Amino acid sequence: MKDFDNYLKLYEQVHETHRYEGNGIWSRFSIMISLNVILLGLLAFSQNQGLLIVVCIVGVLFSLLAIRALNRLWKWHSHWCDTLKEMEQHFPIDFPKPFSTTPKSLNNSKRWFRPTQPFLFVLCLMWFALFILTIIGVLPVNSNNQY
Repeated sequence: MKDFDNYLKLYEQVHETHRYEGNGIWSRFSIMISLNVILLGLLAFSQNQGLLIVVCIVGVLFSLLAIRALNRLWKWHSHWCDTLKEMEQHFPIDFPKPFSTTPKSLNNSKRWFRPTQPFLFVLCLMWFALFILTIIGVLPVNSNNQY
């Protein structure tokens, strides 16, 4: 019985790590969204085309960085979830197994994206489109000239 108690303590530590990774995903997602909002503010008040181009390039780079970083975090989150499922296989039959009894509709691991990534992909496309529009001169640059 003492071995099972130690096993439950290990399970609790793995579960806490799983929760920590999940919290990390959403905190980094919030940071990336905040950075994009700041860049949009810079874009709105930019006075020359050079600054517009720099802001758009930085927006594309931030979005790609966010997609990469969050993908890595989602992989760690999935790893800890899989570890919890494996550990639950050693539980007694009547013991609750919250990670092993996940409905199949929620357990689709064949997706190429995670919940945060379509949003960041759209942001990346938006920054790229703004970059192209700035280069070809469609976006007007704010001027201080009064008529």
